Amino acid sequence: MRSLAFKAPRPGEPSPSAEDPAQLGFELKYAFDRWSLGVVESHLAAACRRDPEHPSNTVVSVYFDTPDLVLLRQKADSLYLKTKLRLRWYRSPGAPPSQAFWELKRRVGNRRSKRRWPTTLEGAAIERRSFAALASLPMPPDLLAEELPWPLLPILQVAYRRRRYVDPHGGVRMSCDSAITAERGHPLLGRSRRGVLAGGVVEAKGSRAVAPPCLQGLFGRLCFRSSFSKYDACYRSLT
Repeated sequence: MRSLAFKAPRPGEPSPSAEDPAQLGFELKYAFDRWSLGVVESHLAAACRRDPEHPSNTVVSVYFDTPDLVLLRQKADSLYLKTKLRLRWYRSPGAPPSQAFWELKRRVGNRRSKRRWPTTLEGAAIERRSFAALASLPMPPDLLAEELPWPLLPILQVAYRRRRYVDPHGGVRMSCDSAITAERGHPLLGRSRRGVLAGGVVEAKGSRAVAPPCLQGLFGRLCFRSSFSKYDACYRSLT
């Protein structure tokens, strides 16, 4: 039975988006330690083009999970199929408040798919709400119809700085994520202090499970192939 905490969308709220073909494909991750951030960013800036629309901002996500953390355990147990549900928005200095989106992300091995549904809320409004209030936010019908381990609750709010790049040869989109912070957690986690992770991760998203040539100079020297999960790592930093 689904949780009564999730209400049906009110009339006039945005309808769910279709699955975006650009959100399908492979995602490769490469972790690095805190001392390597400057060199990694300098390498990407020299070897790649900065994203022309959104070169950098802060990404904020509230991850939803069951009370016994079924979705988190998919990562801990190294399952081939993994699912994440989150509310996501962006912070940019001097920019208007960002709209928030529901995001459902699925991974089968290193292949991923992602769907997004817009909300009527701005990220700043979500940040002012308690986790108890976030549990009652309405969800789109298409999202409620997904095969997920209902009921789901807001568990952890994570923020990080993201710098975006494009491979000049193959068009692979890349990001460099750092200052990864667990900003607040559900009371069931037992602690409310902020947890900041050392190091960061480079993510490459494309149609092939092959790293773009512009990353080759980083392998084995500064970056290492990883199945890094920000949700999992931030959870561990708090617990």
